[in-house]
Amino acid sequence: MRPGMTMLWHGGGVCQAETSAQCAGADGEICFVFALHDPRAQVTGNVGDDIAGAAGWMTVLPRAELARLNEMTRTAAFHVIVELSREMRREIFSHGSREWGADDFELPGTDGAPLLLSLTPAARLAVESVRRCPLAGACRALILSARCHDLLVEFISAGEAQRAKPVSLMADTETRVREAAAILACCLDETPSLEALAREVGLSETTLKRGFRQVFDSTVFEHLRALRMEHARALLQSGEATVIEAATLVGYSNPSNFAAAFRRQFGMNPKEFQLAARR
Repeated sequence: MRPGMTMLWHGGGVCQAETSAQCAGADGEICFVFALHDPRAQVTGNVGDDIAGAAGWMTVLPRAELARLNEMTRTAAFHVIVELSREMRREIFSHGSREWGADDFELPGTDGAPLLLSLTPAARLAVESVRRCPLAGACRALILSARCHDLLVEFISAGEAQRAKPVSLMADTETRVREAAAILACCLDETPSLEALAREVGLSETTLKRGFRQVFDSTVFEHLRALRMEHARALLQSGEATVIEAATLVGYSNPSNFAAAFRRQFGMNPKEFQLAARR
């Protein structure tokens, strides 16, 4: 479709070419999958208690894990895969404060199971438009590009609606999430890895990430960045540190990265903030 965005489609199950050699070279690529049910097929196998709606289903997962769909796509009459590179995701979601990945649509409490959504009427129409497109040449390319964006809009809208549904967090899990946040607050200059942090509080990485979104409405990284910026702001406002010293004290070895993060958080460069605070 364009650099970093690819559309693949196939009747029935996932092509071997889609799940073999190409996966090895993928770097951060994410695949959005849209499948039409085959009304003649019997839903069998370990595909979960609910294989989404009668029209079909849609999901998202890393490119390298596309083979996980082999069982599910056997019951599909046709499927479309919209593949986005890491750079394309950054471009599409540049208006947001974070980069999206497959874990944004994991099922709560399932340690990485992808979120399976019912195919919306608009998404079904887009898939059928790809399946039956009668055009060729430039006109065909334009139609497919438009349907590609339509499918992404439908998935993201449905996924955000699903994630917005309240999911209760067990009291013990919330306590452990808040303990992890306290650990981060105490070591802003040298923070543990996500794996080490999760292990220290006795949670899986997936549960820890999901818990941060529920308790603090942010990812672990976003929460850490906010803590760092607030501490840096306090240091600059009080005059206890220069810009370079503040950057080092909150864990930034590169002053330019620190300045960019500070500007995103407060809308001005740290030096401008320091000068304003002295007036």
